Amino acid sequence: MQKAESAREILLKVKQYASIAVDLSLYSMAFKDREAAVEVLKLEDKIDEYHRRLVTLTSMAVRSPSEAHIAAGVYDIAHSLDMISDAAGDIASTVIMGYPTIHYLSAAINCCDEILAIINVRRQASRVSEAVDLLLVKKEGAYVLAPEDASLEVGDMVIVRGTLEEVRDLARRVGDTATAAKLEEANIAVAIANIGDDLASRLIRLRSLPRQMLDLAFHALIYDSKSLAELVSDMEDAVDRLYLETVEYSYRASNPKIAPEMVSLAVFARSMEIVADAAARISKVVVEGYNSVFLEETIEEAEEAYLALRVGPKASNIPLKKLGLNELGVVALALGREGRWITPVKPGSVLREGDLLLVKYYRGSEAEEAILARLRGMGLVEE
Repeated sequence: MQKAESAREILLKVKQYASIAVDLSLYSMAFKDREAAVEVLKLEDKIDEYHRRLVTLTSMAVRSPSEAHIAAGVYDIAHSLDMISDAAGDIASTVIMGYPTIHYLSAAINCCDEILAIINVRRQASRVSEAVDLLLVKKEGAYVLAPEDASLEVGDMVIVRGTLEEVRDLARRVGDTATAAKLEEANIAVAIANIGDDLASRLIRLRSLPRQMLDLAFHALIYDSKSLAELVSDMEDAVDRLYLETVEYSYRASNPKIAPEMVSLAVFARSMEIVADAAARISKVVVEGYNSVFLEETIEEAEEAYLALRVGPKASNIPLKKLGLNELGVVALALGREGRWITPVKPGSVLREGDLLLVKYYRGSEAEEAILARLRGMGLVEE
């Protein structure tokens, strides 16, 4: 008989599925990929199922007022992750129903260094490049999260994260010519940096700010940082304003000929605002004191690893971009200096001795220890 999953194990899976669902929904919208959109809705259903199981298990486990206090935090986080999956489902639904996507939006989604994509394996591959993170494998309808075995078999459907070039090369190698062709077309997408108007800048911020908030919220959970949690709450106010400005601007600037495209734009903006709300709700668990070792351990076991790095003398007076964190797959989330947080962290930011740099990277790589060693060698010491 298969061992029943604990509430802690379920919460971990919900977090991973929700994160994948958001990025996959954006991919489906940018590339008009109906298959990816359908998969998002399947992930949303799975998250709903896990959410119900989590609430049931947690409720059964409560036997005292102190345990009820912890359960309240679990409920809030589980519900927040469920909200995120609902937002991803809304985005996917616009793709399935055939709403077009304006070129600004596609460019905003593709403007970042990494993408997440869905690939169908037509040719067997014994290994996956270390530059590509294998997030999920679907074999005969069953999901396997972050599989340790990186070999791919014919008939597998995989969700991967990496640079556009690396993901495209993997699609070619396993015979998914349709996905490879879609990613090839991304090279001729509108260069968002060259658009430079108000709508473009708002879309880029809506693409990035809510995801930054989510990362910072989980970082606040791990380190029980109320100051970081309060920063997330402040960022939510900024995203709320940005959402209203974007909707107002889009309808004011539109005309009847592109009205259907405005539907996709409005749903995208609203969905990203929901992700921001969910991140703020997670941070509220810390502010109100619901945090616990149970929650911290759950987040620490996730595929995404978070670190607080203290800047030592060796890294002092060096611009962040010169450290080469991107080459290591390490993303800077926030910079703590003189009692305040700076986010986003600009590549040209000059580090000072004593600064606290919050970063994330993806676990599961054999090079994880090497990454940590390289960070120490740069003069960035784990707190």
